[in-house]
Amino acid sequence: MWRNSVKTIPVTGNTYNMEPSMSNPKNYRAGVAFALVFAMNLAIADCDQTYAEIKDEAMALDYQGFDQTPGQGFRILAGIGCARQAADLIEAYIETNNATERSLIWHLAQMRGEAGQAKAALEAARESLDPEETNESPFRWNAHVQAYIAFLKGDRSAFDASLDELENTIDRHAGNGINARFWRQLEPNFEQGYADAITRSK
Repeated sequence: MWRNSVKTIPVTGNTYNMEPSMSNPKNYRAGVAFALVFAMNLAIADCDQTYAEIKDEAMALDYQGFDQTPGQGFRILAGIGCARQAADLIEAYIETNNATERSLIWHLAQMRGEAGQAKAALEAARESLDPEETNESPFRWNAHVQAYIAFLKGDRSAFDASLDELENTIDRHAGNGINARFWRQLEPNFEQGYADAITRSK
């Protein structure tokens, strides 16, 4: 169901040594804006290049190596701030290997969220919910995912309810406490949206 959506954004033109005059604020602002856009395009190009370089090797990894091992698989891209390309790599891995592990879909949701792709993040997050979880389940995975969904949608009441569920079940599973602390860390920047909150928390 996931499509490979890699897009290469080429950097064209020459690199100029620009020194806009401070005496002309308009020219100075234009120069700064151009430099920022150029730097962003360079960063995107670097992410796309890294994606291309590691893709074949990543596709050959087993699930543990691709999804759970630091410095391997999608974590290479995630670790250098290439969230969109990390998500693209996860999608490609799922398609190539017919992978069904829930954590792959969850990490896809996270990476799409960090990349600011809220619609795709919501789709993947909903897919990662555990339909077999009950009120008796010690580990409240769904509350964790629902907190994320609420954060993406800007639904504060739903977020608070999910966070309360996690905090009220800390004594039942250590993972509930870990996830509750994660959301408490992001909570001060709830109004800024998930992508910005993650950036501020790092």
